[in-house]
Amino acid sequence: MIFNDYGYCFCEAKETPNDIFESDNVIITFGKSLIEIFYYSQNNNNNNQNTNDNNNNNNLVKKHEIPINNNNNNNNNNDDNKNEILCYQLYNNFIICGHRSGIISTWKPTNEMKLENSGKTQVTQCAINKILSTKLSDNKDYLYLACADGTIKVYSLDSNSIAATSQKFEQEIDDIKMINDFDKKKNIIISLKNGEIKVMDLELQFLFDIPSRFNTKKIRQIISLQKPQNNNDNTKGDLLLITEGNNLDIFTWIKKGSFKVINPHNNNPHNNSHNNMQMQYQQPPHYPQQNFGYQQYQ
Repeated sequence: MIFNDYGYCFCEAKETPNDIFESDNVIITFGKSLIEIFYYSQNNNNNNQNTNDNNNNNNLVKKHEIPINNNNNNNNNNDDNKNEILCYQLYNNFIICGHRSGIISTWKPTNEMKLENSGKTQVTQCAINKILSTKLSDNKDYLYLACADGTIKVYSLDSNSIAATSQKFEQEIDDIKMINDFDKKKNIIISLKNGEIKVMDLELQFLFDIPSRFNTKKIRQIISLQKPQNNNDNTKGDLLLITEGNNLDIFTWIKKGSFKVINPHNNNPHNNSHNNMQMQYQQPPHYPQQNFGYQQYQ
């Protein structure tokens, strides 16, 4: 449902969306067995009618239902659910989808506000939970796939093959983001099902963890935020907003070597190297100092 100044618009999807996309008022949802396409039209009339009838141009309407299996009937009785679309990524003028079966499929928009399937490839044997695309130093296009088997796979769109696979983590990878660090160098950040957050370089070499102050064991979501314009501290860069259960925490990228590590118990930390750690918790004024497991930051 969409509310606006002139009324509301409502349209029901047949399936619960796993992911959603919008462009030029065209809204696409991806689900278990269907891709559903909606169109939102907005009337700029200055009226106070809160209606959603055929005379109201502020409408959200369903245009198409596209079966993922490319058959002519909407078969929602797919018991093993293997063809379910879990995520999508834009690439040039195409939409690339990641499936529970480990397939990636490619869809091309048409002039009729539809999507045509232009191919699919089996790239792994486990679910693909998230996809992101980028160019690497060779100026070629790659997909980073967050997989249910606990690995990140780099898929080459040029050679249609897996170019690299990360170490296997103990938990399923739920999300993946590409974020610039303090030096504007690209890093991969992944969220695991158990709440752990890992930072890697583009070559999939593990760099460090971002610990949870609240000992959160559920998935922690990440959003990158720009450094506030009124912050003139040249040792601090952009921010990361991280969910901690019902809480929101803010970390900041900092200049390497510009923070102090407090280890009150004088014990040896784990294998993480302090020299590699470049994230610092941005301490709100009303929070006391918090222990991050084996060390504190200030």
